[in-house]
Amino acid sequence: MGFSGGGSNILKAHKHDGTVSQDGGSLDMDNVTQADLTAGDIVYSDGSHLQRLAIGSVADSLTVSAGNIPAWGAGGASGSWIEIANQDDGDSIDIGGAASTIFDDYKYVKMICDYKQTASNYCEFQFYDSGGLVTSNQTLFQQGENTPVWNPYATSATTNRMGYAEAGNIMMHEILWQINTSGTHQCVMFNSVASSNNVPGQFSGVCWISTSNRLTGIKYSGLSTIVGGTASYKVLGLT
Repeated sequence: MGFSGGGSNILKAHKHDGTVSQDGGSLDMDNVTQADLTAGDIVYSDGSHLQRLAIGSVADSLTVSAGNIPAWGAGGASGSWIEIANQDDGDSIDIGGAASTIFDDYKYVKMICDYKQTASNYCEFQFYDSGGLVTSNQTLFQQGENTPVWNPYATSATTNRMGYAEAGNIMMHEILWQINTSGTHQCVMFNSVASSNNVPGQFSGVCWISTSNRLTGIKYSGLSTIVGGTASYKVLGLT
């Protein structure tokens, strides 16, 4: 399609709009046409017109947004653990919530933490789904040293407690849960290393959470017995 008006040596202002008669026709994008772009920019179609997507940040990955258009997102190849939250110190960590989308890009999420105890105690963890803090039928089973069979370890309407460490000892946990699941319950796995009665112990276990909604947050507490400056929490997501 050519250009209209202006004489043979005059180029009319145009946008190469296919819906406009005599506006220049389609662009030749194969290393010929120049445009007002920055190095690394991407040009895509919104279904009607061409749009510019500015170059992202170092290590970003190209994703598809909720509007079904290209967008830059947090880097990390599929199958890689990506840091979601990193907190040093504090007696607890509380991320996400009922309306949170913090875990939307991940299939699995895990939390790793360690700290020193001021007094002999357990820890407790809770979860959020789209309805809020999950408060029903949380049953924790764990197996460890001198425990030959799976036994119900803690049941509560609002919390699950696991592990046990004496004052001055280190407690370490790794908790893993699924994000996109279906059914009436969700399953969480954990490993816990602690010291009780001067004997180190390792526990592994599973928790059933009564919810058919995807998990949207985590709440973990050392029950006010963590030595200040000793805690470290990391939350990671697997794409």
